[in-house]
Order: sequence, then C-alpha cells, then structure tokens
Amino acid sequence: MIGLPLWLTALLMVLSAAAAHLLTMQRETRKARRDWIGSWEKIAEDQAKKILDAAIRHYLSEDGVKNTSVSSVVIISDFRRLQAMIAETVSIRTEDSAAVQKAYVEFHGFVTDANDFQDPARLIRDSSDPIVSRMLDAEQDLLKKIKGKRKRK
Repeated sequence: MIGLPLWLTALLMVLSAAAAHLLTMQRETRKARRDWIGSWEKIAEDQAKKILDAAIRHYLSEDGVKNTSVSSVVIISDFRRLQAMIAETVSIRTEDSAAVQKAYVEFHGFVTDANDFQDPARLIRDSSDPIVSRMLDAEQDLLKKIKGKRKRK
C-alpha cells in the first residue's frame, strides 16, 4: 500500500488549519460589522427622536419659548451630531445614500427653517400647527431611510 509522504500530510494539515482560521476570522469580521451597524442604527434613531422631542418642546411649550436661545442651540448641535453619524456610513446603493441625505435635509429644514425658530419673542404654537405634522413625517421618513442596508466607511 502506498501512502502520502509525511511532509505532504503535514502540509495538508497546516493548510487546512490556516483555511479554517481564515474563514473564522472573516465570519467574526462580518459579525462585528453587523453588530456595529445595528448599534449605529439604534443610536441614530435615538438621536433623531431626541431632536424631534426637543423641537416639539421648543415650539409647543411655554418653557421652550422662554428658553428659545438655549433650545435652538441644543437642537442645532444635535442635528450636527446626527449629520456626523450619518456621514460615518454609506448605503450599499448610492441612490439610497442620496435619499438619506435628502431626508436629513428635509427633517432639518422643517425643524429649523421656521421664521421664528430663534426668535425669543415668538408665540407658542398649537399642536395642530402644520409644522408639527411636517416634522413628524420628516422624522419618520428619515428613520425609514436610515434602516436601509448600510456599511461603515
């Protein structure tokens, strides 16, 4: 009976161990990326909700009107954080990245582009004001677009 040479047997064992190690490392890398994206989505969603809550307080509550200069700065700084988070990732499809950017700009616009956003003499708005429903819709649209397939830059 003819067997394999000892050196070939050892080489096959080393190569199979190296291949198994490589496949395991690739699987762990993919899992870490999925976990990071999942965590990123949760943080981005929380940030968008925080902005919406602050904007609703800003426009609809008496405290928001009294503290307009502070609340407007907080909202703008939260928008900057959200923009930085969005810039950390890209969508798998390029048209989805453009849609996320467009949704972000619309959300930002509905919250901050009101004529009285930074006016300390502004009046409290009613909860049925169209700006409130536009902010809610824009936030939901942004959250929906963020949930698309993304990858880390």
